[in-house]
Formats: sequence, C-alpha cells, structure tokens
Amino acid sequence: SKQYPMPKILKTVDVLINACCFKTHEYAGVTLCLKNLGIGLPSQRVVGACKFGLPHQHVAEVHVDVNYIAQKLVPRQFHIIDALYAGTWVPVAPYFLSGLIIASRDPVACDAIGTACMNLNPRNIGTTRLAAQYGLGKMEYDEIEVVGVPLEEAIIQDFPRHPYKARKWPWTPDMYGKVTNWDQYYRHPLYGVPNYPRW
Repeated sequence: SKQYPMPKILKTVDVLINACCFKTHEYAGVTLCLKNLGIGLPSQRVVGACKFGLPHQHVAEVHVDVNYIAQKLVPRQFHIIDALYAGTWVPVAPYFLSGLIIASRDPVACDAIGTACMNLNPRNIGTTRLAAQYGLGKMEYDEIEVVGVPLEEAIIQDFPRHPYKARKWPWTPDMYGKVTNWDQYYRHPLYGVPNYPRW
C-alpha cells in the first residue's frame, strides 16, 4: 500500500489555506491547487529534494492521494490561485500580467476554472479528472458557480504554450488524462471546439 509522509501540523490546525501560482507544467499539464498540495505537503526530509521519492510515474494518483489525506485531516480548506501573473513552468520563460484571482473551498473546481482560463480543457488534466472521480470536488462547468468576472471574459486566448521539448512526449500532460497529443491538449472545450458541448 502507498504511504505518504505528511506534516504533523495537519492534525492540529483548524483550516488549511492553499495558495498557488498560475502555470502550465510539462508533466502534470497545469500546476494549480491540487498539484501544489500533492507535491508540497509530503515532507522533503523523507522523499528528498524535488520530491523524487514520490512515485512520479503516476503523478495524478500521487496528487489525488495526498489531497485526499489532507481533506480527511483538515476538512476546512480554502484554495487560492494567484493568477495576477501567468506563464509556464520554466525559470527562463516570460511571465505576463493576467490580473486574475481564483478562489474556492473546492480545489477541483478551482483547478477546473483555472485550467479553463488558460484556454485548456480540464478533462484532459489527469489530476483534475481523477480528483473529481474520487469525490474531492466538482469539475464540470455546469456544477460550478462562478461569481465575479464571467468565465468567458476571463479566458486567456493566447495563453503561452509549453516549450518545444515538452511536446516531444505526448504523454506528458498526464497519462491519466488520456491525452494523445499536444494539439488535443490545447483545445478548449467550450470555446472554439464545436464537437464539445461542454468540458
């Protein structure tokens, strides 16, 4: 069975506040709320630098396992995507001002809306899909109440694509997402793809 080293403080806190950046990622597809906790919570003292001790070949499952444990330990959570600036998960990649803040008590909904704002399909992100399947939150657009700026106005049509090297490996957006190529990954389900009635 899988085991994850979790911070002891999770057993004593009343609320968990999770703040993350707004980026694409060459292995996970996006790096938002679920990945932030999924990689951030397991102790570096146990799993090592860059969390290499975690089973990265099953990245979606790892993220969902850790988030499931965190929800059991701290049911009251608040998730914030700092999308004031946006970009890709590469140190030298340019960032740009997007001016968004996305927040929710539901990490799956937060990630789904964040992914849609990147003009990407949340269903193609393995972590988001698997988390919704296991009841960690809502992923479908018609199940999420969006307040503030309408989603249609928040979508960044020309969100920067990931560097060329990531596109060499069609499985990198996340195997569980069943994404066969980067062209499929970069389609948006509601805007610009007539075959998708919803995401």
